[in-house]
Amino acid sequence: MRPLAQLPDSVDGICTVARAQTIHHNLLGYYRITPAKRDSLVRVRPPRLEELLAALRRIPPGDLDPERPPTARLLGACVQESYFLAGLLRSRGFATRVRAGYFREIMNNPGVTLPFWRSALAARGMDEAERLRDPDTWKHEVDELTSRQIRCDHHIEHWLCEVWDAQSARWELLDANTDFLRAHSGIEVPFRLPARFFEFAWEAWLRMRLEPGYQPDQHAEEPQDGRSHIRSQMLSDFYSLLNHDAAGTAEPSDSLRAFVKGRTFAELSSTELRDLDSLAWTLSGPASVDQLRRLYEHSPTLRDPVIEQDPHVLVRPRP
Repeated sequence: MRPLAQLPDSVDGICTVARAQTIHHNLLGYYRITPAKRDSLVRVRPPRLEELLAALRRIPPGDLDPERPPTARLLGACVQESYFLAGLLRSRGFATRVRAGYFREIMNNPGVTLPFWRSALAARGMDEAERLRDPDTWKHEVDELTSRQIRCDHHIEHWLCEVWDAQSARWELLDANTDFLRAHSGIEVPFRLPARFFEFAWEAWLRMRLEPGYQPDQHAEEPQDGRSHIRSQMLSDFYSLLNHDAAGTAEPSDSLRAFVKGRTFAELSSTELRDLDSLAWTLSGPASVDQLRRLYEHSPTLRDPVIEQDPHVLVRPRP
């Protein structure tokens, strides 16, 4: 039987299956994955649905087993998880799209968040030589960084899905990985993520541009400063809505990744800022595909040849 034929018919049922197939790299410590097990986990790059399914078939218990243990899951992050979930939902006929933004309002429980990041970074082997040589200093430095993020109410980069709900005639936020908020903040959420916990990239851009007291550290993700990171998230969100599989930008050699992630806010021209402002306002409303396509085609600073080489993207190549 083909793996997709095993899927349940409900959105929640598909989320239950999807959750058991992948493990977020920041949850290795939460699941008590040892370094030996960590190094044996499989990572699929770029995380296309067909490659993910093929890898799962090769790892016992095989296919889309809803009881797959953490040590037999595919290693990745939220971008992989969101595209994987979107592919599964679409195979069952659910209108689904991938969105880029940030977790918000999740820095209110330092008693959980501080030990979470110690465990997460240790399990990932971050600065392992320093940690083994001087564990007390390493712990202090990690706690200092986490405390700074708590003080500025850091919004963590996040990708998730939206699924169309015909009954309410609106898009609903959907995230199969409910373990992250539990592990990071002690927050219990359903698969349909409450809107208060997610900030769209366009929201972050407008706050950054309009609020005089905006703090860039709130959205900073090394090596990017906050303003630059918001730009990259909003462009990724835009391209995803135009049906470009942004998961493919995970390869370091990809020129699109250099355009999206490598350019800083300080380098932007007045034309680029104008086009990005226009993009944010367009995304803030119920923008149609035609509106997004026209914005892309008439805004040279938002265009990139890699996007137009995608056979599935909903824009025309430049002349």
